[in-house]
Order: sequence, then structure tokens, then C-alpha cells
Amino acid sequence: KILIDEKLVKLLQKMRDKFGEIKISSAYRTATYNRQVGGVSNSQHLYGIAADVTIKDNSRLLEAAQYAEKIGFTGVGLDDKYQKFLHMLSLLQLFFVLFWLLQFFSVPPI
Repeated sequence: KILIDEKLVKLLQKMRDKFGEIKISSAYRTATYNRQVGGVSNSQHLYGIAADVTIKDNSRLLEAAQYAEKIGFTGVGLDDKYQKFLHMLSLLQLFFVLFWLLQFFSVPPI
């Protein structure tokens, strides 16, 4: 079973093509590992639709964030504490929110 979104992989490759070496510090996480690293219980990493990455030239991180949004990542953000990595989401944010609500509230699909 493939646990990573194919769109995420393709978008990460585009980032690599543009910025050279990127390091993925987190992508798909099991629920156990997510708890160990202090991830939130509904983390996008659990669904294989998010990645945390660093780029070789940290001075280009803001440019990388802007490029990530341009090529189709959603939920792009810099880490609040160190400004050294990007968190990027490959699924449309609206769809993720609806998916999360359906799971959280156990609402039957329409």
C-alpha cells in the first residue's frame, strides 16, 4: 500500500528541480511516530499529504515558500521557532477540512 500522496511526490520533485538539494525531515508518519514527535492528532502527515523540508540555501527559504504556493502546494508555512524549514500540504485545504470534519464528527457522506 502506498502511504504517500502521488501529488506530494511530484510537487517535491519540482521543488528539488528549482532549489537543488532538499531534505525531507518529515512526510508520512504512523500514528505512533506522530505521537512520539508531538504531532497533533489530526496531522496531515498521518495521511501522507504533508512534508516538512529544508533547502540547502536557507537564505532562499521565503522564495521557496512562495514557489511552493505557485506550483500548487497549499498550507505552506515556515516553522515558527527557527525559520529553517517549510511545512507544505499537497491536498486542497478545503478538501482536507471536509475530510477531517467527516472523520471527527462521523458525519455520513452526502
